[in-house]
This record gives sequence, C-alpha cells and structure tokens, in this order.
Amino acid sequence: MLPLCRAGDRLRAVQPAGQGILNGTVDTSTEFTAGDVRGTVPRFDADKRAANLALVDRVRDLARSDDVTPGQVAVS
Repeated sequence: MLPLCRAGDRLRAVQPAGQGILNGTVDTSTEFTAGDVRGTVPRFDADKRAANLALVDRVRDLARSDDVTPGQVAVS
C-alpha cells in the first residue's frame, strides 16, 4: 500500500475498529440482534469470526509490544 500512497493514491481507513472486533465488544459468543448489520456481514459468521479473532489476538500482541491500542495499529 505504501507504494500506492507514494504514487499519489489516497488511503482511507474504513471502520478501523472493525465494528467492535478490535475493542473487545465482539467475541465468539456474541449474538447480533435483528437490526444489527454485523449479523449480515460474512466476516462475523461464527466460523469466520473465530478465525478473525485469532488475527485480532496477533494485532493486540503487536499493540501491547508498542504500548498502543489495537485501533491505533489498525490505522497506522
């Protein structure tokens, strides 16, 4: 992505907190209500959510090692 930015393309972080997955409000036991759009997003399906939470754990470890939040890692 960095080469694209250097070439003049713009980068915009969209939903950098992952709709609650980076800040810990979503876990494998989370059930979304009928009006919650996350219930229709494939990455929040139960099987995909478990895999994504494993990635979130890695982001948290990285954040902890740099004394920043996972959200700060996401937008950096």
